[in-house]
Amino acid sequence: MSIDEHIKNLEEYCEVDNLFEKDGDFKEFCDNHIEDIKAVIEELKNTQSDLYEANHRITDLLLILGDRDRIIDLMADDLVDDEKYIDDLADFEYFPEYKTKEEAIKYYEKEIKNEKD
Repeated sequence: MSIDEHIKNLEEYCEVDNLFEKDGDFKEFCDNHIEDIKAVIEELKNTQSDLYEANHRITDLLLILGDRDRIIDLMADDLVDDEKYIDDLADFEYFPEYKTKEEAIKYYEKEIKNEKD
């Protein structure tokens, strides 16, 4: 049985039970609890919606990071393997040659870190 069905049963019980005619405080007590339960359910639905949205944002960020890593990998491949690319850059004052992709990536990560500092 769902929470909504339990609430509906409790509301119906509050409407038809003869106890409430004798003691209005008990009916008010039950009505207040029903409202509290509804408020908690609404808050849980909002939290669930927020978590769903946050999960989608995290997924999007992971895709962006994956794309970034793929692009860095391709660029490092070019720096190591593409002789024409290296020849084109040879005109620059300083262009290091790399033996491996990892060497190229580490060099530019270090350069970026130095720029930030």
